[in-house]
Amino acid sequence: MASLYKNHGFWYVSTYVNGKRLTKSLQTKERKTAYALMPSVLSSLIDKSTHLNNDISFKELSEMFLNSNPHWSKNTRLLYERILNNYNNGDALPKNPTSRAIYIRHINCCWNWGMKKCLIDKANKLTGDTIGEARSRVFTDDELNMLKINIKCSNFNSFVRLAYYTGARSSEIRSLRRENIKNEYILSLTVKQGQESSNLTSKLSS
Repeated sequence: MASLYKNHGFWYVSTYVNGKRLTKSLQTKERKTAYALMPSVLSSLIDKSTHLNNDISFKELSEMFLNSNPHWSKNTRLLYERILNNYNNGDALPKNPTSRAIYIRHINCCWNWGMKKCLIDKANKLTGDTIGEARSRVFTDDELNMLKINIKCSNFNSFVRLAYYTGARSSEIRSLRRENIKNEYILSLTVKQGQESSNLTSKLSS
């Protein structure tokens, strides 16, 4: 049985064929238009699902997947391209647990996309951890003491301590001015992903 539903304001048609759920955007926000388009889109969706291309390779699938997402950011596209190209070239998955989990997630995302678009009838998804290990973002006492002792240049030593104790970004430290320093605190401006600037206050430690 077919059904219509809305996602992010757009209408989608959904149905089940041989136990598989198939969906397709009707590319309209108007209910009346969606109902008018539903029969032809549904017919095309069902017909396509019964003529799956079983000979499509993962390399061909990944190329179609990359070309189907024009709205990705530059960094997202580069990450997908690197991971999928490495996998298609037969490179081994990274040994680092977190990097390996990232690879598995991105490769399986391509497989899932192929299934959703009815381009394949079987997804050879990778198994394994898809979360990775949490990273420790602080030095141990021994590591911190090693930095303090081995960095002989006093100015650079102070720079390293400032960066570590405040957690400020490199760009924030480089843009600091004397007026940004208030007693034991530094005050700087940060902008994240196009959001409005907000004040960041960090305490200086000796």
